[in-house]
Amino acid sequence: MWVELLLSLSVCLPVQGWWCTGHMLVAQIAQTDLQTDSPEAFAWASSLVEELSGPLSHNISNSFVESACWADDIKAYSLVAMNDWHFYAKPYNPDGLINVMEQFNGDALWAIDQLVGTLAGVNRADAPLETSFAMRYLIHIIGDMHQPLHVTEMWNEQFPTGDWGGVFFPIEFDSIVRELHALWDSCMSRYEVNLQRPLNSTGWEIVETEAAALTQLYPKSSLSKELSDPSTSDWALANYRLAVTYSYNITVGSRPTQDYLEAGWTVIQKQLALAGYRLSALIQQLHIQTII
Repeated sequence: MWVELLLSLSVCLPVQGWWCTGHMLVAQIAQTDLQTDSPEAFAWASSLVEELSGPLSHNISNSFVESACWADDIKAYSLVAMNDWHFYAKPYNPDGLINVMEQFNGDALWAIDQLVGTLAGVNRADAPLETSFAMRYLIHIIGDMHQPLHVTEMWNEQFPTGDWGGVFFPIEFDSIVRELHALWDSCMSRYEVNLQRPLNSTGWEIVETEAAALTQLYPKSSLSKELSDPSTSDWALANYRLAVTYSYNITVGSRPTQDYLEAGWTVIQKQLALAGYRLSALIQQLHIQTII
């Protein structure tokens, strides 16, 4: 049902990172968790997001949930200086190439630390622009960090300079999804077509219903082990292992099997829920720092 509604309400806007619906699901899960556990923290985070709403976000990312897509939205206006913030490309080197190296131009782990520093800075009260920018990017990058191919890059004889997290890894799927990274960004094509923003009542219903289904499948109590570890480096390593085990379990140029798609969707559902809960926890921690 929801797939048909998504297709009828949307236009295709392929971008890097979970595509927009996936990002909004992460934010919706975080929002629901914050409203339950710390409504004051949610109000604080929302107030920061709103500083860059309206014309400053082209009237499509005014709310906490919609702002999850903003860091990708701005690329359409040639603001690409922060592109490397969306990735942490830990090399996966199954062929044992000797020329493999980690590139660093400011990656997702570095960016999270910088954004947290801005939001907890001593002069944050006098920095509405800077803190709004930081909150919007933080919402987005926490989502990106949980897409396994955003923390991994394969180097082998076919990709001697790296496959850029599957972007250069061709597959046969459909007219929109033609490489491995896009298959995972689109959540195994379930959210291949983005909801039009600003969300209307039907769009909100889709986001809220899909997010509720994810949290019902993976309630916070079921992820207590993962949520007990606040280290973003540990998150990246765990997600790298998912990429090696699941994402790259496919041959270059092939069509994903049904088993591959089902296994990937199982991984993705947990990752979306986990990202939402972790985003909520981080915002709560930051809010505590602002009131001490």
